Amino acid sequence: MALIAIISLVLSVVAVLIAGWALLYTRRQADYAQRQTNLMEEQDARKKREDATTDEWARKFDDAVGQVVKIAPKNFPSSLGRVYYYIFSDIDRQQIEKYLINADLGRNYYTARQTTGEQLRMPIVQQTIQVVLDKIKKFKETDANAKGLGL
Repeated sequence: MALIAIISLVLSVVAVLIAGWALLYTRRQADYAQRQTNLMEEQDARKKREDATTDEWARKFDDAVGQVVKIAPKNFPSSLGRVYYYIFSDIDRQQIEKYLINADLGRNYYTARQTTGEQLRMPIVQQTIQVVLDKIKKFKETDANAKGLGL
């Protein structure tokens, strides 16, 4: 009878140990699942921020390219030459023609470049867009030559 009691006690202890181990294992799995969930939420939030940034730069790209395409073929009524060359330096024009527009200078024809979200997230492209927007705004607001050009 005592032997049965000891065996029963040992089996109970083993059962408690197995149950404790199962609880620890389940807790570790729940922690792992929570970390994975947090990671996915962080990735989703980062993707949404990137998308919002890309959308913002896409709007700025459209605005900048639209203004350059409008300004580029125009000439001043005086002897100042082409507006595009007056507003932008050689370096600016190189960046604009590399990242924003396709320029056929011989035919005086300018079109928007095809761009991707990845390109719009590039700092050099963003810088070029901002330079275009800033210089055209400054030209329109402060330069007396801007009057009468229909900008």
